[in-house]
Amino acid sequence: MPAKRQRWPLALAGVIATVTTAGYAALILDQETSSLSDPVPVFVIGYLAVLTAAAAVGVASSGRFASVGASAATGGLLTLGVLGIFSIGLPLLVAAVFAGWGLARTRTTSSNPGWLDAGVGIAAAAFALVLLALP
Repeated sequence: MPAKRQRWPLALAGVIATVTTAGYAALILDQETSSLSDPVPVFVIGYLAVLTAAAAVGVASSGRFASVGASAATGGLLTLGVLGIFSIGLPLLVAAVFAGWGLARTRTTSSNPGWLDAGVGIAAAAFALVLLALP
């Protein structure tokens, strides 16, 4: 089976993250008091867009970039899913499961050492934790 066809779980994670981002943005913009002055929703929307792009890189590229994109998407989606479990977290956790499944499938075709993929995922998670803890 070609390597790109094995990445459908990662593509599905990107679609789930995109739909969740759009729904969250619509929810925030629909509120009577504009929440865009608060930096947290702006960060969450932007960070989800970056994670969606990372998933797209994981699907569209091959080898080293595929596993790095999948790892970043997995780590970031898992972190935001846990942090937002009472609002948008459940679909993000589902997306993280699919991204992790896609990561496992890209690892078979990747030449990256395992520590690099794990490091990128941990860095994506730590980035979100640090920036959300600042405000």
